[in-house]
Amino acid sequence: MSELTYEYCCDCGCETGKAGRGEDSIYCDLCDSGPFCEECFDKHRCTQELQKELAAARAEADALKWFTETLIGLTQVRRVLLNQGIIDSRIDLGVELSELMPLIVAAHTKHTARKGEEE
Repeated sequence: MSELTYEYCCDCGCETGKAGRGEDSIYCDLCDSGPFCEECFDKHRCTQELQKELAAARAEADALKWFTETLIGLTQVRRVLLNQGIIDSRIDLGVELSELMPLIVAAHTKHTARKGEEE
């Protein structure tokens, strides 16, 4: 009969309820530290950094969605202006999306704040 082995969290020292990497132990894939209990892993610095990055990416995605919807409306207006000869079709902003991203996020933040105040 094999001897039971216990594994302890590298942060708090409590038993993890696992018995090594083969038992689904929790290790950080980014810095290879561990093993962790679930509570300590949720508080682990790498995990928190990933959560911040994910929140920032979600905010960017929301801003891009809003910007895209706004552009659809502007495209329709542009089409009318082109058809009426008010603007030239050769207009080029000469700006990369990466340069616009901070402005898009800021505009979306203001738009969301105003929308929240109206409700």
